[in-house]
Amino acid sequence: MSDGLAKTCNGVSLVYIIFITVMFCFPNFYPANMNYTSAIGAVFVFIGAFGWYASVRKNYAGPGKGFEV
Repeated sequence: MSDGLAKTCNGVSLVYIIFITVMFCFPNFYPANMNYTSAIGAVFVFIGAFGWYASVRKNYAGPGKGFEV
């Protein structure tokens, strides 16, 4: 795949994922109570970012080489 086509596919995929993520946060019908998906997702992102900056980025060695045959 050419570099331009790969970047285009990545951009379209990113926009689609962002759009679908926002759409999943809306309730199924109106009027409805708040859908807490966005709040729960934000908590997980916060926990992950906090953990990364607290200790994981200093200790993460990356994936291993695996088995060589």
